[in-house]
Amino acid sequence: MDIGYGISVVGLAARRRYLYGVAEAPWNLPLSIRRQGIASQGHTFAARQVKDLVDNKELPFGAHLTVNASDRYYGSPEYIAPLYEQPHLVNTIRLTNNRAVWKALSIGGAGAKKG
Repeated sequence: MDIGYGISVVGLAARRRYLYGVAEAPWNLPLSIRRQGIASQGHTFAARQVKDLVDNKELPFGAHLTVNASDRYYGSPEYIAPLYEQPHLVNTIRLTNNRAVWKALSIGGAGAKKG
């Protein structure tokens, strides 16, 4: 491991019910940990990582309703577009502070056609 390499972690939010009127602290079970290459774009890389988990037939995410809760960093077309066609995946993404959610897909993003 060296300074400058990005790590992408997709985790399962494990929350327990109230026990004796007190909630236990939530924790996050890592499902996928990958090192991003220097040239990787974070949004596209993370979308591929989530898609791989949903498409994995050994895991229940592709067969059951799965909620993918993401922070505002992931509210980009590069992240949302590749995950749109997953039938059992619901993305809940926090809005940016200026609520600007409509922007163009960057060149070479998820929806770009290769010539």
